[in-house]
Amino acid sequence: MTKKTDLSKEIISATLTLAANRPWQKISMNNIAEAAKIEPDILARIFGSKQSILNTFNHQIDEEIKTRFLNDQDKDSIRDQIFEIVMARFDALHPHKIAIKLILKTTILFDPLASAQGFKALFCSMQSALELVGLSPAGYLRTAALSAIYLNSFKTWLQDDTPDMSETMAVLDDCLAKAETIVCQNLIPLSRRFN
Repeated sequence: MTKKTDLSKEIISATLTLAANRPWQKISMNNIAEAAKIEPDILARIFGSKQSILNTFNHQIDEEIKTRFLNDQDKDSIRDQIFEIVMARFDALHPHKIAIKLILKTTILFDPLASAQGFKALFCSMQSALELVGLSPAGYLRTAALSAIYLNSFKTWLQDDTPDMSETMAVLDDCLAKAETIVCQNLIPLSRRFN
């Protein structure tokens, strides 16, 4: 019998494949069940909506990044660690870039509920990133700042066709450098300010 976690991954994969080939708003749960080769009632027991599928996909990316960096024994500066974590997220998302672009095209401006849930998921992901580098995510401003840095880099990533994501890396590095400069202007080292 297929484990629920494996079935969830199959459903997510089928959903993203569909999303890369047709408008998101025209994809039904029945379409997803058919693509995943399962009965609609089984899909309904695992996921209640398309948004819940996307939320689980985002959570799986978070867990993948967490597993990778918790096992990383080489600890660089906080700035370098955050850079690596964000770029690792983009690397994990890369196989699904077309689907992500098409989903955003019909949700970010036209579906307030989906947009709100997407921003909530992003906020949770950035809290997770802060925890991975040993910083407490407590407080809105810290997580909001990293979310803004991520979003700015994400916009570049969506259009970045370079093989090594060099354009995205340049924008991310610039954003982190500016954030570090702001911290230094307050005469508090980055490693201390966020502890």
